[in-house]
Amino acid sequence: MKEYRTKTHGHRIEFKVYDPDPHDKAGAEKGYTVIRIDALVAGMKAGYIKVGYIPSERWPLCYPSVWHYQERVQGWCLGIRGKDPSAPGDWGKIWMGVHRYAGVTPQSTNVSPLSMTEKHIPDMETIQQDLAALEERHPWYRESMENFKLSLVDRPYVDFIRVFKGPDPHFNLGNEGPLNFRGEGISMALYEYAARWLAEHKDMSLRASGLQSEEAKARWDQMAESAVYPIHEVTLPTKRTYRVLDYTKCPEGCHAAP
Repeated sequence: MKEYRTKTHGHRIEFKVYDPDPHDKAGAEKGYTVIRIDALVAGMKAGYIKVGYIPSERWPLCYPSVWHYQERVQGWCLGIRGKDPSAPGDWGKIWMGVHRYAGVTPQSTNVSPLSMTEKHIPDMETIQQDLAALEERHPWYRESMENFKLSLVDRPYVDFIRVFKGPDPHFNLGNEGPLNFRGEGISMALYEYAARWLAEHKDMSLRASGLQSEEAKARWDQMAESAVYPIHEVTLPTKRTYRVLDYTKCPEGCHAAP
């Protein structure tokens, strides 16, 4: 296992990982999970990194159709949040709701979507035919969902990183300071450890945040300029290019996280 130490006094930096169960949907309406890794120095919490992504196990539970994506991500109010997508009643709400948002009359009826009530809901076969026709008419609904999926499913990114200026009073009430953990190489250690841990335990790489502070950007620039870190660029379906710290393809012995 690789050992990480602070720059000034060579104190060992240890890590504690909080990895939620990907099958647990509690609090995950949109499917996201967040892995948190704390950095500890001499028993004190020195900082942490949060890594977010959508586990592939959650995708079919949260997005069983393009219409569930439209509600959960695009803001359509179809009245199906948290409900069983296989329930016929829910598909009736979807049928009415999506035609109202799209402003399109269903192909199976001449009733305006603004005038439709529950009495106009057809049988399940007709519902699926109407929805398929609507999706064919507006292909960008599915294109948007696929881009979202390819960008976030099993693609961890840096959600947040912080290094404390001193002991965190919320977690270390008995510790006295002041200690300044800034400038001790802790943020670099967190990035590297997180990427190694993802490679070892998930076979995934770590993507830089799309909204970086100047300080975070400087750290990634520093890693990119060094031959030590396996950084490369990826272009997502959104056409945006990101830097990725990737230990999944390292030589044997590279995966140092426990």
